[in-house]
Amino acid sequence: MPNESRVVAAIDFGTTFSGFACALRSDKKSLFTNYSWPGSMTAPYAKTLTALKYDTEVKVGHEERVQESQAPAEWGWRAFEASKESASKGYCHRFKLHIAPNRRADQLVPLEPGVTPEKAISDYLRLIGKMAEDLVKDKTGYDKADIQWCLTVPAIWDENAKSIMKKAGKKAGLWRDPEVPGEGSPFPPIVVLEPEAAAFYCSSSSVEHGEFKIEKNDCVLIVDAGGGTVDLVAHRVDSEDAKSFREITQGSGAMCGGTSVDDRFVKHLQSTIHGAKDLLRTHPQGSKMQGRIMMHWEAGKKNFDGTRDLLLDLPSNLENIWEQELRERGETQQADELDGFRISVESMKFIFDPVVDQILSLIQDQLNEIERRTNTQAKVMYLVGGFSESAYLRQRVKRRFNRAVQHIYHPPNPGSAIVLVLPLAAPQMHPMTNLTPMTNKGQDFPPITGKVPGFSPITGK
Repeated sequence: MPNESRVVAAIDFGTTFSGFACALRSDKKSLFTNYSWPGSMTAPYAKTLTALKYDTEVKVGHEERVQESQAPAEWGWRAFEASKESASKGYCHRFKLHIAPNRRADQLVPLEPGVTPEKAISDYLRLIGKMAEDLVKDKTGYDKADIQWCLTVPAIWDENAKSIMKKAGKKAGLWRDPEVPGEGSPFPPIVVLEPEAAAFYCSSSSVEHGEFKIEKNDCVLIVDAGGGTVDLVAHRVDSEDAKSFREITQGSGAMCGGTSVDDRFVKHLQSTIHGAKDLLRTHPQGSKMQGRIMMHWEAGKKNFDGTRDLLLDLPSNLENIWEQELRERGETQQADELDGFRISVESMKFIFDPVVDQILSLIQDQLNEIERRTNTQAKVMYLVGGFSESAYLRQRVKRRFNRAVQHIYHPPNPGSAIVLVLPLAAPQMHPMTNLTPMTNKGQDFPPITGKVPGFSPITGK
């Protein structure tokens, strides 16, 4: 077996969306990824839904139950589409949160009977990994034995959660023990903390776009606001060429990502339209209606800036219920003028603020710790992750910290930043060992020479 793989393939496994990218070790300009996903209903994007759909026809006793050996019938966007036709039976999503430390029951979406978190993760990695392998084969001619895999994990995950990911990847057939014959890659997987990967992307992206340049001894804070978790890591530039960083605080975070805002929206909808919950649960097209509502909400969530009401289209069945309830309350004028579900600015802030306030508190704690440990303030804050695309979140962060931090930077493609840089950066980062949130020695961040959207070498040349 050669000492190193010919290809590095990285999977950014997220709570809501996941994606992959690959690169040849011998050609740093060879980065390739996938922007067209089976069943996708969005513009070309480097990620697809983290979702599975199992058939539940197999019955154990009187209960429909997924079998341990049963493969998903669909995944990604196709799983979402299939769930609309089956009242969501067999549909699994947000399963990444089930292995997060300090998880709360009210943050978890129940899994189907017979589906464990380990099974769902393993099944999903197998399917997205197969797509990555096919792309590698098509672009390079190499097969799975030539690939070294890289996975991202949140900074707040403990060793048990990381171990579950490692076992899931092996069960998915992505890798194997080198001494054991099999089809998986013989190369050990690389695990990278999500905020560390984001630091690679942001440092170079800010240079390319002429924003600023980081120098030796500058302190930077990475805030990775994803779907499920928000992770924070602070680094100090440790070399004159700005290619080596040292962690200076204990990584922190919490389960206060974009899905927490989604959950609060659903509660607001159900408390405002009293018949919504029963309709969406019992109507034959309930899953389809809910999917449509959440797609409209996703766009509204991203664009809300704290100044305008949000108007959402409702399925006709739900709008009829809403109109009837308004008339029963004596609000006939609003019922006559009904043109959708209007959420006032005040209500939108009520939905967002508890989650955003928690993120601001995490940021403040990290900034305080940076100053305590280094006697200096952070020069740069990088705001990345899917939830960082929220205009309201960015606005609140900048308003709160614009005097405490010189540069608050939100790079291009913040939701896909990690997956687009990992194949180029991962080989020189952490191996699969007992990763710790903070180490005693500096972490060398190698120069990046591959060209990805919104990305250039950290040197700025």
